[in-house]
Amino acid sequence: MEDRLISNMTFRVILLGVNEIVGQNGLDVVLNFTGLMKYRNAIPPNNDLVENCWISEATGLDKGIEEIFGDNGAAAILMQVGKKQAAWGLEENKAVSDQLRESMEGKGDLERIKMILTITAGIISAQMNTEVWIEEGDDVVYYCDKSATHCFNRIRSQPICFVSVGFLAGLVEWATGNNSWNVKETQCMALGKEYCAYRISKRVES
Repeated sequence: MEDRLISNMTFRVILLGVNEIVGQNGLDVVLNFTGLMKYRNAIPPNNDLVENCWISEATGLDKGIEEIFGDNGAAAILMQVGKKQAAWGLEENKAVSDQLRESMEGKGDLERIKMILTITAGIISAQMNTEVWIEEGDDVVYYCDKSATHCFNRIRSQPICFVSVGFLAGLVEWATGNNSWNVKETQCMALGKEYCAYRISKRVES
């Protein structure tokens, strides 16, 4: 797969998320470890311009965090990074999120989830110049993504897009106002699949 540019906003929220979880010093360590010191104290602006941020750099951050913190520690960190990305994205696009919140009034959880994921799929498709779409099942929604933002040119034995899992979980929790829904990556391009897929379903009561 050829490297490609991604929008400033996409990489901005990734860096903000890492900063929020591991702190500025931790972010600096990760940037130094991954050879991405160009972003030290130089987080991209909040716009959708495609200028100098690469998808390989986003994946490189994930890989660096895995190597620094280990697989289990990295998975927990990256999922929290994803949740922070969702929060930052909603906050920095408040006009859109406020309008969406208003349109969700009176809707059930599943309908709210479909609404926010459909809008997100459209935004990500445009920012990443790729295909992102929603598929529906019985009380289940699948978020399907060909961007490979967090598994670009990687080969693994299990799904690794922990940031995306956290990101979608954050969006779903914001949309529903509760933590009753589970997000699981069911297939990943790092496993040789055509696209990554995430299953959003009601949590099973234990």
